[in-house]
Amino acid sequence: MAGLGSWVLIIAMKAWDTRQRVIANGPFGRPLILLDGPNGRRTILDPSRLFGPVIAIEGESVTMPQLAALELQNQTTARSQAVELRQAAHPPYPIVLPAPRPQRQPAPALGPPSAPQLVEPELQLPADAPWSILHQQWQGNGLPLGMGANGLLVADPEAYPHLLMAGTSGSGKTRFGLRPLITSALASGWQVAIYDRSGLDFLPFQQHPNAHPVLLEDPSHAIDHLALLYEVIQERFIVLRQAGVSTWGRLPHPPAPRILAVMDEFANLADALPTNERRELWRGARMIAAEGRKAGVHLALALQDPTHKSLDLRIRRNCLPLSFRVKDGDASRVILGAGGAEQLPPRQFLTVMDQLLRGVAFAPSDEEIRSFLAARPVAPHPAPSWLETDAIPATASHLQEDAIEEQIRALLGQGWSLRAVQRDLFGYTGGAAYEAVKAVQAQMEADTRSGTSGDTAI
Repeated sequence: MAGLGSWVLIIAMKAWDTRQRVIANGPFGRPLILLDGPNGRRTILDPSRLFGPVIAIEGESVTMPQLAALELQNQTTARSQAVELRQAAHPPYPIVLPAPRPQRQPAPALGPPSAPQLVEPELQLPADAPWSILHQQWQGNGLPLGMGANGLLVADPEAYPHLLMAGTSGSGKTRFGLRPLITSALASGWQVAIYDRSGLDFLPFQQHPNAHPVLLEDPSHAIDHLALLYEVIQERFIVLRQAGVSTWGRLPHPPAPRILAVMDEFANLADALPTNERRELWRGARMIAAEGRKAGVHLALALQDPTHKSLDLRIRRNCLPLSFRVKDGDASRVILGAGGAEQLPPRQFLTVMDQLLRGVAFAPSDEEIRSFLAARPVAPHPAPSWLETDAIPATASHLQEDAIEEQIRALLGQGWSLRAVQRDLFGYTGGAAYEAVKAVQAQMEADTRSGTSGDTAI
């Protein structure tokens, strides 16, 4: 009897709670507002349909106020009934199936732990992006890279200040990647320095006042050009501090334009240098990529089929990666952090702008580039002093080697260990750093045995 009494009490309490509750749940968990009035009158409001009372109950009398024209009310009711029929056919609570056991997949050779995924659907992109689209849609804001699923793919120089472009020979990274990029930079009033070992792919820009082709007959001169460009960054930092702003784009009247430094076949250029100079080349590019954005100095580096040995992965963090077709999935993961670029058709590319995106590049002819630039004239800027031929001494690389040797001699003379000298001057130990320091140490010991000084000639 005690149990039965308790059960009756619980049922009564639930009934009383339901009676007193202001908000009750209707079909599929939809809230209904219950309002009690005088003489037992109860008003029910359905906020999902109307903002006024739907039904008024007074005793046994039930009335429905007309809050809208009858025709409109019938349309609303019909739509509501159609929704309820669909809901009745599909339960509101989804059936949760047990997740399949994950299959063990081999980890990629390179790339971040969570590689970017291509989130856009497979699209039938055209063979190339129509060059005329720039006349219609591009207003000079950012540098257009090509056409994507939603129109122009544009790189904002503040968000993506540098470009790291890859593609196997013949994939189009120079003609369809770098050339349209240079064209849009010149049309925006930038100064463009084009460092190349042949200069044949950049002939349409030779007559433009703000384009400055530089023929790198000696690969070691690339190191000196990067060093001079880094000096420009430091000089512009002084201008920013005096103006009290943090980036070149915030200057109300910049005293000089933005700079785009283009280096084609960068990995091949590095491979043509001895080990020490190759490290110095990548170091110079790394420093510009890390600090150039604030000073309005931007890099565009292009290379073939990168590997973890040919590409300094530290520079990728500060660059927008863009890849045309590459040799294999490993090369795709090196440049993009994800595979897929090895399967690209001609003139299509993948890039990572918050997510992995597919695009198709422009393919302008030489005459189309000249006509485009002629239709968008800009003010010519004075030729930059840091590009003058006499700014690069013929023996720059040898002078650099002599300076490093003098520093090694000075530190060893102070009693520093081989490891400490390597770490201080080169930033790492072993390999080329060990060979350089060990060679100087051996020469110092030979000088001591012969009774001579390393600084005195006999």
